[in-house]
Amino acid sequence: MLSRELLVTGNYDKAMEKVNEAITQAKKQMKGNPTTNLTTLKKGLANAYNIKGNINFAHGNYNEALRNHFSALNIRVEFGDKSGISSSYNNIGNIYYHQNNDKEALKNYFHSLKIREEIDDKKGIANSYVTIGNIYYGKAVLLSSDSAFFQSLLYSKALHNYHAALKIQEEIGDKNGIASSLINIGTINNLLKNLTIQEIIF
Repeated sequence: MLSRELLVTGNYDKAMEKVNEAITQAKKQMKGNPTTNLTTLKKGLANAYNIKGNINFAHGNYNEALRNHFSALNIRVEFGDKSGISSSYNNIGNIYYHQNNDKEALKNYFHSLKIREEIDDKKGIANSYVTIGNIYYGKAVLLSSDSAFFQSLLYSKALHNYHAALKIQEEIGDKNGIASSLINIGTINNLLKNLTIQEIIF
């Protein structure tokens, strides 16, 4: 799809123009031919909404991004595109994460993880564990130094998810993912060690 290529190159205005044309065309074809290639048309429409949401996200227009990703999600649910559904949930989680809405971000990341497990998307599962771990890590970092107990709980949750990601990354031979997870795990282990020392001192 041309709009996807334009998005990758950073030509957002042209990409938005093309994706809006694609949405209009798909809707027109669906209305004129309600039974012909309906699944193909719906898949194309969902992909167009997904790209439009990504463009909105790149511009920091998070509300519009959510609206378009939910449109993509609803269409994908309608025709049972599990891979697309997991991607939509992940995209929605990313938007909530950037809005500092950890509760909604986690909810959508867990939805994505569940579906990725159902379809045995190993790389996707590992990525879900990483994003979930990142949220717990971020929440721990924001706590004040006098909340060592709650920090350690959140760091432990992050560590659990990073270890889960690492296990799968080793299984599929994702060297970059392995390196990243080892760094994440090492960072948290050091933080937990420091928290333990603080608890002993104080």
